[in-house]
Amino acid sequence: MAGFTGFLHADGYAGYESLYNPTRTKPGPIVEVACWAHCRRKFFDVWEATGSPVAKEAIDRIATLYAIETKAPPNSYRFKAVVWVRSYNSTLGGILPP
Repeated sequence: MAGFTGFLHADGYAGYESLYNPTRTKPGPIVEVACWAHCRRKFFDVWEATGSPVAKEAIDRIATLYAIETKAPPNSYRFKAVVWVRSYNSTLGGILPP
């Protein structure tokens, strides 16, 4: 990984944390790209333990995102990117840049 720069999609293994250090300048930064499954699991644990309506809302929104992804043709990354920006942004309440 010494020569890598860009986006890295990996699991939450703690050994990767140093790779995402924002002060890494040579050859450049590595940006963590997390997955919805790991995010969803944390919300599910909270919802199951407490019945939190906020956690349930997050689970439902993530389910909507999964449904959006199923509409994209297999291996159509350009289509998925367009779908992601347009549909995900409305699902997430407009938190993404246009």
